[in-house]
Amino acid sequence: MIQGKKYLLVLDDIWNESEQKWFELKNLLMGGARGSKIMITKRDSTLAVEISNMTSLITLKGLSESNSWSLFKKVAFVDGIEPANPKLIQLGKEILVKCGGVPLVIRHIGRLLYIQKSEEEWISFKNNQLLEVIRQDQDMMSTLKLSYNHLPSNLKQCFAYSCLLLKYRLIHKDELIQQWLAQGFVQSLNGSKSMEDIGNKYFMELCWRSFYENF
Repeated sequence: MIQGKKYLLVLDDIWNESEQKWFELKNLLMGGARGSKIMITKRDSTLAVEISNMTSLITLKGLSESNSWSLFKKVAFVDGIEPANPKLIQLGKEILVKCGGVPLVIRHIGRLLYIQKSEEEWISFKNNQLLEVIRQDQDMMSTLKLSYNHLPSNLKQCFAYSCLLLKYRLIHKDELIQQWLAQGFVQSLNGSKSMEDIGNKYFMELCWRSFYENF
């Protein structure tokens, strides 16, 4: 399909470091016209030798301090408005420094703090859970695990079920909710709402906590 044609190939979030795999891919792509481009995104700067020899590396920086704070306010404070308590603002900025300008980390940590209202809870978070994440070199999985550990048990069940679904497959919300219902993950406390409505509430809360993206 690409023989003799100019193409732009985007390979997003690459993990494979096999030099042999890259060599095989390069051979497949050599038939394109001059001027063809390949763009690769990775979470680190390591590349297989075969591709590093023909690559210009651009390292993306984290968000600026002002943009980081703007995002943090939206997710950590009610209606995105800074609270009247100046100590919470100070704590928020101190916590934000440790997020390294990474939007997903800021969103997850901001959502965790949103449900912790008191100054004491924010101090405890900064001195305990946040410190544990930093010890792991701001590994994204440690941040996600921290967020997962703070989920209510019913939402933990629902999100953990996602591991049974095909990777990179778009998930249809209604279909997923029906599967939750079939597994008995959705519980009605007083019967005032339908099970589907409760399942939808579960889904929207997981979206709010940045575990799903709702398109």
